[in-house]
Amino acid sequence: MILQIGDAPLSSVADFRVDGRVPEFWSCREDEENLVHESPDEAVLMYLDQSPIYQQTVVYGFARMNAEVRFDPLPQVLRHLDENYGGHEAMDETPEMREATDRYIAHIARLYRVERYEVIVGYECNTAQWIARCAPQWIGEITMLGPRGCAGH
Repeated sequence: MILQIGDAPLSSVADFRVDGRVPEFWSCREDEENLVHESPDEAVLMYLDQSPIYQQTVVYGFARMNAEVRFDPLPQVLRHLDENYGGHEAMDETPEMREATDRYIAHIARLYRVERYEVIVGYECNTAQWIARCAPQWIGEITMLGPRGCAGH
């Protein structure tokens, strides 16, 4: 999801929620591995510090991935019980067993601390507007950069 923010300061969207998740880190690289910027403005500042000045960039918000368990332990538990405690016929899964297993897995997934992040939102940022709003002291320096500078000279 890429959103045009227009004239709104990037820091005003820092509390943007996607499916109940708030971005914890920001970067101008979608494939960023070293997540350290805690605000969109920090990410844009680093982008401008490390890159030639362009007119547009995208600021990506990263949040912890949701833990998903794609393993169903119930058949193995039933097999173990059948082999060690059962009679001649295997016991079938009951709705109560399924409900208990699903609750158990969901509870463990909630308790697990996920350490991997994913992009949940991206904002288009006009760097010239960002500089004018957040770092106007740079405008004199940018004008001297020539055709690639924000001033368009």
